[in-house]
Amino acid sequence: MYTGAPRKRSRSGDDGDATSSLSWKDSSSLALAPPPSSCHEDKEFWFSDGTVILATRELEFRVYKGLLEDQSPALRDIFAQVHPTHAFPGQLDPCPVVQLSDSSGDVRHVLRAYMPRKQSLRYVSYKPSFGEIAAYIRLGRKYQLSGLYAQALRFLKDHYTPSFDALEDFDFATPPGWKKVEAIGVVNLARLTGELSFFPVALVQCTMLNAEIFQGFICEDGVRETLALRDLGLCFQTKTRIRIAVVAAVLRTFTHSIAPLCTSSESCSSTLQDMIKSLDTCTEDMIAGDPFESILNLVEYGKLELVVCDRCMDMLEELGWEERKDLWKRFPKLLDIHVPRWGEPGHAQEGIRYRMAGESSMLSSCKTCSNDTLPCFRNGNRPPFPSCGNFRDCW
Repeated sequence: MYTGAPRKRSRSGDDGDATSSLSWKDSSSLALAPPPSSCHEDKEFWFSDGTVILATRELEFRVYKGLLEDQSPALRDIFAQVHPTHAFPGQLDPCPVVQLSDSSGDVRHVLRAYMPRKQSLRYVSYKPSFGEIAAYIRLGRKYQLSGLYAQALRFLKDHYTPSFDALEDFDFATPPGWKKVEAIGVVNLARLTGELSFFPVALVQCTMLNAEIFQGFICEDGVRETLALRDLGLCFQTKTRIRIAVVAAVLRTFTHSIAPLCTSSESCSSTLQDMIKSLDTCTEDMIAGDPFESILNLVEYGKLELVVCDRCMDMLEELGWEERKDLWKRFPKLLDIHVPRWGEPGHAQEGIRYRMAGESSMLSSCKTCSNDTLPCFRNGNRPPFPSCGNFRDCW
């Protein structure tokens, strides 16, 4: 068990970035670490007939070399090198001891994906934790675990999606069971992998963290995950730009004239003018809240009073929708980055169909819309997607 003060996860030049300067022929150097001062056998992954010992700084895992070699060309090269061995009584062949620089928590997550034990008889959980996803990406990238790596990226792209039609509510971007502060780790994973598609949503979630943006969070391996200084500065810059855009969008919405077929023009016109004057009562919601939440939700919450005819209300809802969609399209530009195909309908949104390490499909038929293959928001606890036959109702 980890004790002591939390370490801080390094960024540039860490194990995850090492592949940028090393070919995979040199990947054996990635596994080397100073010999641990005191290691203990891992209670979950210590097979009495295991053929290799993976040693981290804290623990040793005795597992099956062949299973790992089949999944990882990099580990196959590492195992082919000469390593210290450990002999066990009654066994003819000693076990090679391979030193790893990775955290024991990351190693355990990957082993669970490939060698599930009885007490955790599963493949990869349908609702993986941040620690699991981070381990699959860090070690998957480092050791060429291509299937695990790709599926973990798919998970992040499905949640932190660039598709406005699939994600209008930032609450969905936070995967089930994750803490909002773990968006910091998602930003770091985006930097590590160079995947820009899920970077903007994760970064804007970081702007909503207040003091947590400085503190970060403690990972399972005892390391404190924080933003790099450049991303911390980008958070403050982005927060200012987005809040300016949000306030401007709200003002444009309510300074619009009444609907063409308004049934109560004098009353509706007066109400819209009064609405602008009363916006000072909800400035905190506009500035500190979800930048893509409809301002009309504040009416539902009882924070604003708005009584207009149905035609004017429909007009305001449509104007608000268009303003939020336009802001979404300009989103990457506010961050000074370019994301290819950002905001295109359905982009990077194939539904939450990821299947990790052999997991069977978890999709259920939508009971509300006409599409039988995609789960709707209300019945499946997931959002409807652009191909949904009844998008608005499912949403």
